[in-house]
Amino acid sequence: MIGNKKTKILFFWLLITASFTASAKAIVFNIPTNPADFDYEYGMRSTTRPSAHVFMVPEGVDQIKFTLIGGGAGGGGGGGALDKVIKGRGAGGGGGGGGAGITCTMKVTTESYFMFYVGAGGSAGNGGALGANGERGDFAEPTSYEYSGPGFFAHLNANAGEPGQGGLGGSITNTPGSGGSGGTGDIRAVAGSMALSDVSACSPANGQNGKNGGLTGGPETPGAGGPAGVASCGRGGDGGLGGVINTSSQSGRAGSAGKKGQDGCAIIEY
Repeated sequence: MIGNKKTKILFFWLLITASFTASAKAIVFNIPTNPADFDYEYGMRSTTRPSAHVFMVPEGVDQIKFTLIGGGAGGGGGGGALDKVIKGRGAGGGGGGGGAGITCTMKVTTESYFMFYVGAGGSAGNGGALGANGERGDFAEPTSYEYSGPGFFAHLNANAGEPGQGGLGGSITNTPGSGGSGGTGDIRAVAGSMALSDVSACSPANGQNGKNGGLTGGPETPGAGGPAGVASCGRGGDGGLGGVINTSSQSGRAGSAGKKGQDGCAIIEY
């Protein structure tokens, strides 16, 4: 039960390493390359989807607290500077939106189980070539769970952030392109039979928008990714830097790529 001295926290991260670390109060799991590497005392990895985990409710536990955080979207690439024109700089890309978060307390029964799907962060957009626009970042994936017990089934999503837009390339009018818009995160809940009657005290939190390019300095500066609604995972990726302007000593440069959004995660406490 929540609050007793046997409280344990399980973090499920969408990572490529196979190790896990443990202490008396917390266990941090990475997705193992080999399913046999997973600690079966607490759950097991599904072999049908790399980001899926199954958590079996331990004996004697009748209530848990869980938190879902969706993946952060990728940041947009910076626009490329216009070659052969002074001050034809490219605009910075927009930051990706942070993943939504939702925290709930739930009554459970022994030997019931949770299936978690951890959402991956979105890929970054490439920077634009000389005079070209940067690419938009990619969408991330939501983090979700399915709970199955005697006569009960429920499904809940923490949605992913939306991608930042690429910055525009430099123009012959010496006016840099506008920065890309940041994405947004939100939450969505869908109940199965018995609705969500055994779920109480749910606290949803939207992910924050990424920032537009050009807000923290010159128009070529990238926008920051938006934080997730809960915890430290699921942050949106930063946008890419716009291309450096042409000068008498160097040609204009291409825009820089944005940053990948952080993966989501799922946290169980009991």
